[in-house]
Amino acid sequence: MIETAIKEHICFVIAVSEDKERGAGKTYSSAKFLYEQYIEHGERFLIFVRNVKELGHIAEGVFGNYLNDNHPTVSISEKKQDNVFSYVYTTTGSGEEKKSDIIGYVVPLKNAPGVKQYRGIFQSSNVRYFYMDEFMPLDGKYLPNETQLMKTIYDTVNGKIEDLPIIMTANCISLGNPYFTMLGLNSKIQTNTRKIKTETCVYENVTVEGLASKHMNSAANKAFRQTGEDYSSNVWIMDNNSLVCKPDNWGRAVYICTLVYDNKRVGVYDYYGSPYIYVSTTVDKHCDYIYNVKVEGDLNIPLLRSAPFLKTLKDKFYRGQVRVSNGEIQRMLIEIFA
Repeated sequence: MIETAIKEHICFVIAVSEDKERGAGKTYSSAKFLYEQYIEHGERFLIFVRNVKELGHIAEGVFGNYLNDNHPTVSISEKKQDNVFSYVYTTTGSGEEKKSDIIGYVVPLKNAPGVKQYRGIFQSSNVRYFYMDEFMPLDGKYLPNETQLMKTIYDTVNGKIEDLPIIMTANCISLGNPYFTMLGLNSKIQTNTRKIKTETCVYENVTVEGLASKHMNSAANKAFRQTGEDYSSNVWIMDNNSLVCKPDNWGRAVYICTLVYDNKRVGVYDYYGSPYIYVSTTVDKHCDYIYNVKVEGDLNIPLLRSAPFLKTLKDKFYRGQVRVSNGEIQRMLIEIFA
């Protein structure tokens, strides 16, 4: 995937795996690639994290298993620089034979403005690759303007305006992440999508044959099999009419609110005795709770970000706990929550 991106001048390399496919080797393979590029060519990397508190802890987590398996005499560590970024060191030998090398850096996205004062360090150090592990967090929490913060750091480090790849890996798939929206992937991915190549992204949903079965047959997964089932892969929500159904013995329905979308009204129902929220063309005209989510062609972003129930609805939508009465409503929810 990385070779394809470099050859065809594509920026993003995204490798994901569904929740049930943990252990597909994405981080391990990325560590192998980044380490070997430095050893063989002197090319360094920059690892993105979100927050300053993550400095000092990331490199060992990314490279530890790979180095233990393949280079057991090599240790890896981080040293903070003014709490703005970390140097990533490898160390071999001891005493007079001890040798340390800077092979990369860790930079929090939140520190994007402060990184500019260190541009000389980065631009003279042959940084050729960028990497972010778990770029889709399980809790769904992203920084405001996260993609712009990444772009600021990328431009600061990449002084020659070269086509340097950004490698991203994750163990879950949620279409409501800012990177998929930026790259237009949330309008392209379907349940059965394994690989996609666009002019901006090389994407693959990575699987290892037999791994899912092995996981599910383990003692731990047998014990926890009822836990977190609604966190399984969410890619299905983009399939045409995949959410369309009629309530079937869901229990008592309670009308929650009305959504207004370009002057079209839909009703939102909660069902006691069921995990589902249902969005229907049937509207209670006497309900006082009305959310105008799109007006004259523009999404009401302040409302979508601030209204507590809309935040709950979005969370349930991406957990697979929302059903709708027709495909038009499904497409509406995808638009307002992407």
